[in-house]
Amino acid sequence: MTRKELLSVKKRKWNEILHNVSGVYVIPSRRKHDSGYACIDFVAETPEGLVGFGGMCDDVCFEGLHFRMDCDFKTKIIHIWNKKWFSISDDVSSITFTEE
Repeated sequence: MTRKELLSVKKRKWNEILHNVSGVYVIPSRRKHDSGYACIDFVAETPEGLVGFGGMCDDVCFEGLHFRMDCDFKTKIIHIWNKKWFSISDDVSSITFTEE
């Protein structure tokens, strides 16, 4: 998928927790967070389809042992995935990916 296609995915509600996520695409934003770091947009892969989230986040915490990361050579988009399902906390400055 291209950056443009990923950014066009419908976003979740800010207080919605995502469950049964198999992977997440990480798209660096062109916005600056109050912390001085770049904001990050994400797109989650769920059984229901792709779901966008983030946008004002500048930090991600990983809770679990099986998280992996790769990067598409052509698009330079990072993909985080897990051997197990994981959940994603609601949209705040810091987001937590928790292995289920």
